[in-house]
Amino acid sequence: VIDFDAALSKDQAENLTKEMCAKILSNPVIQKYSYNLEEVNS
Repeated sequence: VIDFDAALSKDQAENLTKEMCAKILSNPVIQKYSYNLEEVNS
C-alpha cells in the first residue's frame, strides 16, 4: 500500500501512480481483461 500523504511532493505521488499504472498495464492478465472490457464496450 502506498501512503500518498507520506509522499514528499505531489510530483513524487504522481510518479508513483504512473509507475503503478505502468506495472498493472504491463501485466498480461490485466491486458487480456482490459481487451475483453473493450470488446464488450464496443
